[in-house]
Amino acid sequence: MIFRQTVFWLHLIAGLVAGSVILLMSVSGIMMAYQPQIIAAAEGGLFQVPQAGERLQPDALLEKLHAAIPDAGPIGLTLRRDADAPASVALGRERTVLLNPYTGALLGEGTWLRPFLHEVEHFHRDLALGERGKKITGACSLAFLALIVTGLYLWFPRKWVKAIALPSLQLRGKARDFTWHNAIGLWAALPLAVIALTGIVMNYSWANSLLFRAAGAEPPPPRKVAAKASEIRSEGVQPPLPLAHLNALWAQAEVHAPDWQTISLRAQNHTAATILVAWGQGMRPDRRATIAANLGTGEVTKLETFANQNSGRRLRMWVRPIHTGEAGGVIGQTVAALASLGAVVLIWTGFALSWRRFSKRSARRTTTIERPLPSIRTGASAGTAESFHAPVMTQV
Repeated sequence: MIFRQTVFWLHLIAGLVAGSVILLMSVSGIMMAYQPQIIAAAEGGLFQVPQAGERLQPDALLEKLHAAIPDAGPIGLTLRRDADAPASVALGRERTVLLNPYTGALLGEGTWLRPFLHEVEHFHRDLALGERGKKITGACSLAFLALIVTGLYLWFPRKWVKAIALPSLQLRGKARDFTWHNAIGLWAALPLAVIALTGIVMNYSWANSLLFRAAGAEPPPPRKVAAKASEIRSEGVQPPLPLAHLNALWAQAEVHAPDWQTISLRAQNHTAATILVAWGQGMRPDRRATIAANLGTGEVTKLETFANQNSGRRLRMWVRPIHTGEAGGVIGQTVAALASLGAVVLIWTGFALSWRRFSKRSARRTTTIERPLPSIRTGASAGTAESFHAPVMTQV
């Protein structure tokens, strides 16, 4: 019983300390659950283009862009296989321009959803506080995993499992919060544990190293932080990109994946770039390949596919798509969204139960009753003495 009480108080304290941040991460996770589909549907509906012959080559598209926006320094170019899908060009983090892939005509800028969801993702990762915020979200991910483990321990074993396996809509007050907290915790424990574990791996280098070692591979050296797109543009390194070898590199990506769905160019600086090709639906790493190339010379410096990675790297490539649910397509995204919604309910009911517990304790301490003592006579005789009742403060 002492151990169980200790686990209970650890569970309660961890929830109170980390609950607010976990709540914010859960809400932002719900908002991002269907991010690719939302952006594609919004921009495809607004900027749908009629098919008109053959698409322009990537270099011709970027030349058209520079003619329309002379000071544009494209950081990324993305083409989708859908015949009526516009081409998108990222001009830094905050701006995306859409082009007609058949004529190169400027269609306009992307919807407000792109920058909005980007900020939501930024907030989800580090509370928009940079490295300091990343430490907070990482610590809260650890606390969340501890909450899940201790919650399962406190939940099992129960003789009345069936009574709390399903939440009731008829209960009120503490009984409602308790039942919903237990029922949602039971059903959401596994997906939430997976989300927390993958979040920990993405936040901490030691967790990333443990993942590689668990797969029997040597952890990679620490990666250098890539320059931000805004920094590249401010330094004047990016415009214009050398385009002489772009089409040949793009063709290599198409040959590598004949059934490609999207191909994206991402420029790190004036010459170094990566071309990401994806086939199939979702963000499955076994259906993606990355070509690192020098745009100035057309040389392919590195080709990364799922097949040519070691076991540790393969496992690590699954972490982010599993965290977001995109590894399982729409079904996986739905599971992640429902699990995040469950986390919101868990935090809310946990706060409610804690509030009732502590407010009740506080009421017990402050509630007093005046209990009269027997009359006490003072003085030489009872006839001349003053009688009084001394109140005593008694806890309830």
